[in-house]
Amino acid sequence: MTHHPDSPPTDAPSPAGERSEPSTGAPGVGRMIGLDLARGLAVFGMYAVHVGAAPSQGGVIGFLMELAQGRSSALFAVLAGFAVALITGRRTPKTGLAGRQAVAKVVIRAVILLALGTALTMTGTPVVPVLAFYGLFFLLVLPLYRLSAKPLALIAAAWALVGPHCCTR
Repeated sequence: MTHHPDSPPTDAPSPAGERSEPSTGAPGVGRMIGLDLARGLAVFGMYAVHVGAAPSQGGVIGFLMELAQGRSSALFAVLAGFAVALITGRRTPKTGLAGRQAVAKVVIRAVILLALGTALTMTGTPVVPVLAFYGLFFLLVLPLYRLSAKPLALIAAAWALVGPHCCTR
């Protein structure tokens, strides 16, 4: 198999940051394995928090449950933001058809998260479900993802100053 000098190697990152199928014939699924592993850890931790034993149980199980408390949802939030950044084009937002497809992917994920979060809330779980909030945040990011760093920093600073005062009453 020859490689044309003007074409990228098959195992190089694509513009979306995903890996294509390597030339070795190994199956390439266009996934970031580390991201998938971290996402699985976050989902497993959130599942454990909702249905697992209480951290006060003690021992190894109690320690693991204490470890999952709060950290799983924080990891899930960071990974959710990372996924939105990947979907929408990283530093160079997608435009045209690719941009519309990216927005559709974000909206679909938001609807799924809203539905799952609402269903989980309706079960009466003693843990506050965050999935519906993530779905809402996915929708709220859509008007912002094409902004550069400076306007985003100004919006974040303004929200940090004003948000706690207008939304806590």
